[in-house]
Amino acid sequence: MRSGRLHREPADLLETLLRVVRIAASHWGNILQDLYLGLALMTLVSVGTFGLGTRLARGHHWIGNGLAIATVLLTILYVRFFWDDIRLARFVPVSNLIIVGNGLPLMSTFLAGIVWRRIRHWRRLVAVTALWIAGLYALGSPLLANTPACSANWETIDDFGVRVCIQTTPATCTPACAATLLGLYGIDTTEAEMARLCLTSRNGTNWAGLYHGLKAKTRDTPWDVVVLSGSLKDLRGPVIVSVGLPHDVAPDSYYRTKWIWNPGEEHSVILLGINQKGLLQIVDPAPEIRGETWFPQDLGVLWRGQGMALVRREATR
Repeated sequence: MRSGRLHREPADLLETLLRVVRIAASHWGNILQDLYLGLALMTLVSVGTFGLGTRLARGHHWIGNGLAIATVLLTILYVRFFWDDIRLARFVPVSNLIIVGNGLPLMSTFLAGIVWRRIRHWRRLVAVTALWIAGLYALGSPLLANTPACSANWETIDDFGVRVCIQTTPATCTPACAATLLGLYGIDTTEAEMARLCLTSRNGTNWAGLYHGLKAKTRDTPWDVVVLSGSLKDLRGPVIVSVGLPHDVAPDSYYRTKWIWNPGEEHSVILLGINQKGLLQIVDPAPEIRGETWFPQDLGVLWRGQGMALVRREATR
């Protein structure tokens, strides 16, 4: 009887865990279940990296010290060069990329495994607990976003012949662009829904969040999401692009003085296409702009090198 109970307890624990995941997912709606599945997967992988860290640091002390230093340096490089780099979607084209594409939890728990071997007594427990908390927070922080309250505001730009979702908060230019882009392909949505699906916070939306929102809304449709980067020649409208001025722009820059763009601030707009005069048709969700035309060199200066568009699924295979 005791043996049977021991066999049932893991099964009961797993069933309870799955029930909790289902309840949590239902709170957000079925369309966000992929994020919770990603959380569960990354938590299991983090346990594995913790175990790997403890195993590799088991030898001479210089091995553990070297691994710890290398992990810290790798974390710094990751944050500096790869954090929120949507090009990862080309290799991991999954809707929950914002969760499973986050390397910080794995680095944090791997370092925790090393620390477990290198530090003794109560300090070990404190350090390892702190690293696990940091890793789990980095993993789940996208779901903790305080999404701004949005209202419906659609307007038609007669010159372009399109309906545009106008952003109703300072932080929702990206969800508004996403709603407009989806509307161009016959997919109904709102700024509020896209802000929730894109995990928009009061500080805005990152590109992995936009990728999740577009992937979620194009599920079971003929359309899929592609990431664009590199040359401006590769951009074919309609495409959501990130624009802005770099931090080190000159104080007398034309776009800073005439267009009143602040250095370091990024904004999302839609490159709709090119008119007969060779000017770019730009859909800007800002209520004071909505639609305007740019010279190609304007986009060459302001484009931050990232874009997202919809294509037929056959084209992504």
